Order: sequence, then structure tokens, then C-alpha cells
Amino acid sequence: MTCVYLFHELPRAVRRRVAGEMARVLRPGGRLVFVDSFQRGDEPALDGLLELFPLAYHEPYFADFVRDDLVRLFADAGLETVGSERVYMSKVLTLAKPALISRSRQGRGGARVKRAVTRSP
Repeated sequence: MTCVYLFHELPRAVRRRVAGEMARVLRPGGRLVFVDSFQRGDEPALDGLLELFPLAYHEPYFADFVRDDLVRLFADAGLETVGSERVYMSKVLTLAKPALISRSRQGRGGARVKRAVTRSP
């Protein structure tokens, strides 16, 4: 699944609902590649630019977006961040939905061992 330059257009509460819906429809073991504007602290020398951008352009949710903790937002939705990088003026996150834990089997010494089951793409 991909999401490209959407989240900075959404109010905070809607971002959380969208992240939850992405996590819901993503199959276990699936990946989400997320791209949007870089955020405050990603490149401290450019933080001032992030402050000016919503003033110069009509971006009503941008100032809040650049302060939002995306890793936590997606974690709260059930997705794990497995990659993060800044590419020019963008932030790229790779997120994964954990694989299903579908079976338990008896391990050594009577301990229960859980096995993850994943499906091929």
C-alpha cells in the first residue's frame, strides 16, 4: 500500500482515523510506504522553512502535521516502522503490519511456542 503527500492535508483527528483504516485493510505481514513532507527536527537547519510554508501557501493543517509524531501515530494504529529516511524535502516511512500469530504448539519442556504465519504476496 502507498500513501503519497496526503497526511499534511488532513486535520490531526482525521490522520489518526486514516492510519487506523490503513492498518485495518493491510494484510498481516503487509507493508505501507508512506511519503509526505519532512517534519520539524528531521533537518533542523530547515525548521524555519517549515514554519514559513503554511503562511505563504494555503496549508491549514501543515503546521500541526510537521509537529505530529508519525511513528507513534502509526504504532497506535498497529503498524511498526521498519524504515525511515529523508529524501530531499520528503520523509519516507516504511511500515509493516505484524504477521498473524495463528498457531501455538508445544515446545521443549512443555512451554508453549507461538509461530507466525505469513502469506506470500
